Amino acid sequence: MLNIGANKGYNLAEWMQRYTAADISHKKWHQLMMHSASPPCALQCCGVCLICHRARIQQRADAGARLRMHAFELQPSNERLLRQLVALTDAPVEVHGEAVSNVTGTVFTRDSGAPGYESVAASRRAVRNGLVRNVTTVDAFMAARRIERLSFVSVDTEGWDGFVLRGMRGALERKAVDVFEFEYMRAWKQHLGATGLADTLRWLDGIGYTCFWQGNRGALAQASGGCWVDEFQTRISHRWSNLVCAHRPDLLDTLRSTTSSAKRR
Repeated sequence: MLNIGANKGYNLAEWMQRYTAADISHKKWHQLMMHSASPPCALQCCGVCLICHRARIQQRADAGARLRMHAFELQPSNERLLRQLVALTDAPVEVHGEAVSNVTGTVFTRDSGAPGYESVAASRRAVRNGLVRNVTTVDAFMAARRIERLSFVSVDTEGWDGFVLRGMRGALERKAVDVFEFEYMRAWKQHLGATGLADTLRWLDGIGYTCFWQGNRGALAQASGGCWVDEFQTRISHRWSNLVCAHRPDLLDTLRSTTSSAKRR
């Protein structure tokens, strides 16, 4: 599993709860970042959706030693926080202090030094008081690590998500990624133009991936294929929304059953 734009690591904590018997919850993860990490989390520590109050999620499967997670984080202060949380929980996570995009090389960022901030994107141009960070692609990372298949990829890179997807084109075209999610927001337009989301979903549909909007309470709604409407690009992007995509028939059946149950409610 890859967590690209891992920030404070709440996704990592969730995956541990779902696939292992580890004594961890979002609440405990938050307590560790506030009281055991040095320096402690200082900004947006509960997460945008205030998930730090959640008790342990029910375990759904036992991945055992097969669960391997990789966390990519652009901000050095968040990277340092993540490394401490991983050590404190003995999580099966490798932390990578670098950006992910559609090309390898270097990018620029800013960092206040206060761990936790969630809204800093990479920049291809030098920024005042900026830091240089290495950047990789999912395809390059998989090749370097000889990873043949990814069960799940979560992308949240403050508007660079479209670039990240294009940087795993090879993996997607050979169906080496079972499920992935990404965030759509206004910044997409400055990077990929006004039709960036439509173009991306059309491309994904063409190589066999169907994508769904994710609701705040577990509901899904198909976004790609015949369900696409141009209004998505104007109304949704005024803030942000997440999409999840899959290609395997069994996983698509599960996602579609979620949309059906949401309609019945």
